[in-house]
Amino acid sequence: MHSAIYYNSKLRALSNAKIAQKKQKEIKGIRGVRGISNQDLIALINEEVWPSLPEDSDTLHMLYGTAHEDGLLAIALLAVAALESPNEALQLVERWLPFLDNTETADFIGHLIIGPSAFALQESITDRITEQENPYAIRAELNSCLAAFPTPAKGVCVAGLRKKFAVDDVIFVEEPHLDWVHEAVSCTMRMEHPLIKKALRNIIYCWASWKPDDVEEFFTSNYPNWPNWMKDAWKKGRKKSKRRGL
Repeated sequence: MHSAIYYNSKLRALSNAKIAQKKQKEIKGIRGVRGISNQDLIALINEEVWPSLPEDSDTLHMLYGTAHEDGLLAIALLAVAALESPNEALQLVERWLPFLDNTETADFIGHLIIGPSAFALQESITDRITEQENPYAIRAELNSCLAAFPTPAKGVCVAGLRKKFAVDDVIFVEEPHLDWVHEAVSCTMRMEHPLIKKALRNIIYCWASWKPDDVEEFFTSNYPNWPNWMKDAWKKGRKKSKRRGL
């Protein structure tokens, strides 16, 4: 991959004050924002100078820690490298998890890196979640469930995977990996932190859009008094599954 100096120079040149002002209202992280459009960030990702692990781990780490958009670029590049080097990818992510401070970054890390990498290594999602204290890190681990469904990944950080494999949709599995989802939800379903509850609502919706009966059976057995906000997510997902003809 290119050097951190190269990316810093390119990103600085792409910075836009108006975009930065808008982004600062959404992203409150300590790294700050540059103000770069998604279009420009995707163009930089798509230069196709992909990293190799562990050789480029330090460069990715330096890039990740510079500013919010630099971090998104690092995630997009790491997602490509993670498919061939999942263990090294997770080692790098574990350096980032304690300091996560925004949902956008957490969600991309969970879906694009933790999910596929931990699946490949047959790690325990229960162990991964229980090791975390930072609610953003727990959210990232929970969002690994999104990679357990055959639902296309979305967002700017998916650009590298689309480009690398010349596909329109990035999907990591052909059928839902329900064991992973059951474990992750079991660990988090009684957590009260808003960050985790919002992520869990999305997981339940996605889960129900593929396997609505499994969702109902799971909660009936494990959480009989599951709250209405969970049931609402299930009902919305069930409607989508019906539209799919499932």
